[in-house]
Amino acid sequence: MKLVRLAKLEQERAALNARIKEIEKEIITLQTTCKHTFSGDSYSLSCIKCGITRVLYY
Repeated sequence: MKLVRLAKLEQERAALNARIKEIEKEIITLQTTCKHTFSGDSYSLSCIKCGITRVLYY
């Protein structure tokens, strides 16, 4: 019984990891094709469309 639950959890984990990789690829695509519109303060700017951040001062 425990082995069945463990196998099911492993399958769910693998499916979630695959979905995470898909989402990461979508985010990268969005950020590279976005026509950025930045907004922020004197320390950092963030694109209001895709969320990419540029740090101006460390």
